[in-house]
Amino acid sequence: MEMAKLRAYRLLWANITNAYGLNDANNGKMKMHLTNATYNLSVYDPYVNMLRTTTSSMSAILGGADSLTVLPFDVPYETPTAFAERIARNQQLVIKEESYFDKVGDPAAGSYYIESLTDSLIKAAWELFLEIQEKGGYLEAVKQGFIQEQIKESAQKRDMQIANRREIILGTNQYPNAGEQIKQNLPADVFEADDRRSEAALVDTIATYRGAQAFENYVMKPMFTAATTNVHACGCLLMVIWPCAKPVRVLPAAFLPAQDTKSWITWVSTPSKKV
Repeated sequence: MEMAKLRAYRLLWANITNAYGLNDANNGKMKMHLTNATYNLSVYDPYVNMLRTTTSSMSAILGGADSLTVLPFDVPYETPTAFAERIARNQQLVIKEESYFDKVGDPAAGSYYIESLTDSLIKAAWELFLEIQEKGGYLEAVKQGFIQEQIKESAQKRDMQIANRREIILGTNQYPNAGEQIKQNLPADVFEADDRRSEAALVDTIATYRGAQAFENYVMKPMFTAATTNVHACGCLLMVIWPCAKPVRVLPAAFLPAQDTKSWITWVSTPSKKV
């Protein structure tokens, strides 16, 4: 998917420049500098972040990135250490010097699956682009809240995939290390969304976060009470429905403190259909 996204970006940019009358090969070129996303990085089992940034870096290169920044594995919870930065540098070197990713141009070309996925992304994105244009352009769409709603809808779907373990975050919502302990005191903002919204803002803004934060927030900052939270256990996960239209949080049962399990957790033998 990530490879197809980057290939689609290039074609879409060429289509946009041509649509505005800039029918020139140089104008249609896109230079892409990429960096690893932090959405799938976790505080628990943090060394797995090395694997995540490696695979995403491979996707970026195979998708046609011109340059790339590999994030250190500890970036979600601390200022990167010298060790983490060295590993991040070596990840790039292994991909280049030992795997020879820089020796082949567009290695994904010709793959039916990737080409088909790229084509479907281009069509869907172009339809969305035209819809935004009908609303008066990107700025007007932002003022109307259309862009924000699209992003929030997509984010909610992915949150639910993580909640239902259709998307795996190793060591967090699947195969957690029950004996793992965080030995250092971490700042509170590690477990909170980066919310920069202001009452004085002219438009609604987006708060960014990591997919694992819902789990980590419960483990590291236990602030759930029977008076404010409704809880249903489904298999080995706890579906926590927050009041006040807050997002659904799903927690691994293994992380629940033993003293809490009898007081406010309702166990059910079959998965609850109510979310």
